[in-house]
Amino acid sequence: MRYVSYFYIFTAIIIWAGAIPIIKLVLSDTDPFLFLILRFGLIALICLPFLYLFLLKRRVNIYDWVNIFLFAFNSQISLIFLFLGLDLTTASDAIIISMLGPILTITGGHYFFREKINRLKEIGIIIAVCGTILVVLEPLLSSTNGTISQRILGNSLVIVHSILNTLWVFHSKILFSKSKNIFSEYYQKIKRKFNLHNFTEVELNILSFYVAFLSFLPIYFFNINLFNYQVTQISTTSFLGIFYMAILSSIIAYIFFSKAQGKLEVSLVSALSYSTPLFSLPFSYLLLSEIPTQTAIIGLFIIFFGVFLSLRKL
Repeated sequence: MRYVSYFYIFTAIIIWAGAIPIIKLVLSDTDPFLFLILRFGLIALICLPFLYLFLLKRRVNIYDWVNIFLFAFNSQISLIFLFLGLDLTTASDAIIISMLGPILTITGGHYFFREKINRLKEIGIIIAVCGTILVVLEPLLSSTNGTISQRILGNSLVIVHSILNTLWVFHSKILFSKSKNIFSEYYQKIKRKFNLHNFTEVELNILSFYVAFLSFLPIYFFNINLFNYQVTQISTTSFLGIFYMAILSSIIAYIFFSKAQGKLEVSLVSALSYSTPLFSLPFSYLLLSEIPTQTAIIGLFIIFFGVFLSLRKL
């Protein structure tokens, strides 16, 4: 069963490795909000049979919807920070900065899920964070496309997404893992008090897509004329990118990741996630002809060194 979880996590990692370069490519053709609306709209159409069957057999109370919204906000709605960030910075910077997410997860796994962390790991985490800060501030040190303020803002928005995505990882662990953590007793009390229902990984992830779609839909109606015009101008390549993000990067990757998260340790999942740049940076070069700046590469090596120390004797 553990080997199946490894298959799930590696499949999700490889799919997400191509996500940032593809997002950056499509954003050259469309608005970040329109991109997300089209992505979640496509998912909503594909998953309509599931939603119909789900509503037929399950009752969902107001407190369930609060739980679903929190899950959706951290996993799906928060993507707007990544998309807006990518619209302002380079894919290479975003790929490197996103490595902060697993570091935050390892730290949270220690404090919230009682996963052991020694002094060497603490030093590694500090070094990795320093490397991330260097990449965020890299526009101050390098002569690259885009204004300095725009790229620093874009890098900062990518960090916000990494933080919110880490909260989603923790939420998934609380909901789907059978292992004990400091939230277990508290969450059980909440379930009993508010009559919360158990949802499977598939159910909760697909419901989160619908919540995200409904959250972004008002923005479409507010900009309906502009967005309708932009849709007619989107290239075939960009539409293929939107399909990739809707079907592979959303439906398949999120469900696979949630299934693996329930069976594997938080720190182990974080460690495996660090392999993402090994695939993402080549994708970025092939799709965008982007090469990280010298400062970004130095930051990447600092982060990898910090990760190496933090994962010793994992």
